Amino acid sequence: MKSYTEIRMCESLSQLIEKKSFNDITVKDIVKASQVNRQTFYYHFEDKYDCLRAYLDNQSQEIIGDVTTENWSECYLHIFRYIDMHPTFFYHIVKGTRKM
Repeated sequence: MKSYTEIRMCESLSQLIEKKSFNDITVKDIVKASQVNRQTFYYHFEDKYDCLRAYLDNQSQEIIGDVTTENWSECYLHIFRYIDMHPTFFYHIVKGTRKM
């Protein structure tokens, strides 16, 4: 992630996902929570899915850092620990993006 504003919008989305299903979150919710205007959101992201992708990309980089052949198993453990520590977040993503 490049800008403070982009980080703030992604973090706001993350906090919203902790409270409700991803399907129930709108761009309006994200901009309200991050205190930016709608135009700013669309300057950085195409839609809420793009914002989620940016957040998850950033989190994965923080979790695993630089993967090598020597540390790949440790990186997997970090990923699984992260998922285990954020069950509601991942439940709301899966629940909210599942095709019915």
